[in-house]
Amino acid sequence: MSGVRLGLVPRVLRHLVLMTGTVAMLGPFVVMLMTSFKPKAEIFAPTFHLLPHSWGGTENYATALTQVPLLHFLLNGAIVTAAIFLLQVLVNVPAAYALAKRRFRGRDAMFATVLVCLLIPYQAIALPIYILFFSTEGGRADLVVWNPDERFRVEPAALRHRHALTPYAGRDLYGVVQETYVGGRCVFARV
Repeated sequence: MSGVRLGLVPRVLRHLVLMTGTVAMLGPFVVMLMTSFKPKAEIFAPTFHLLPHSWGGTENYATALTQVPLLHFLLNGAIVTAAIFLLQVLVNVPAAYALAKRRFRGRDAMFATVLVCLLIPYQAIALPIYILFFSTEGGRADLVVWNPDERFRVEPAALRHRHALTPYAGRDLYGVVQETYVGGRCVFARV
């Protein structure tokens, strides 16, 4: 630091910018949390209120914990996260030590390769990885043919997953699956 102290106005402006950024970043999480405390009728009401008018949090969280194995999903997430962390520490700490403290032929090229790889976001290579694994000979060819203009009513009893929770229950939506192909075979066809 240069040791020069900012005046009152620049400090206030800096804090206003930081507080605005904080509100912008935390705002969606606050809305999500407050929505979880609202009953269903208030969630789908045409007007928006941040604070719930009536309490629905107990029912919402009880439904989430009983209708869906949410705690099991959280445990799976914790196990996967711990495994990834452990493997990264086991690989990255020795590699970082070798690149920082040891002198060997090709060290600079290897370090440059690591830096370049860190600059590429995973999302940029996800699609090529998918194409690499699934477009090879003998790979799966999955396809869904759907009609975007056909209308249907969402009925929880007709849903094909483990729980029948949906915010669209009883609503009319557009887009109906006509055929589904998995591995090149038709596994579903609307009659």
